[in-house]
Amino acid sequence: MSDFGRKNFSDKVTEAVKPDSEKNGLEQAKEAITNKADQLGSKAQPESEKSYLQKASDAIAGTTPEDLQKTAGEYVESAKQYVNNALGNGGNNSK
Repeated sequence: MSDFGRKNFSDKVTEAVKPDSEKNGLEQAKEAITNKADQLGSKAQPESEKSYLQKASDAIAGTTPEDLQKTAGEYVESAKQYVNNALGNGGNNSK
């Protein structure tokens, strides 16, 4: 859930996890527009009216997308490893 006019936090995470090389032109254009709108919304919305998630999201907004993508990617790889181990696949990351 997000505040009015703001980008949903889960959308931000989802977008950060998927590499740009796997996104089509429409996805990249949509992200650019919604990111800019979210930045403007962040500046226009008083801190007292922001939800906890929006405050957290705004706090990490200065982090580069590459840093966020790397961190999110590390979590995804760790989760894949955990699932594969739980399924008895060892380190096999077959899709």
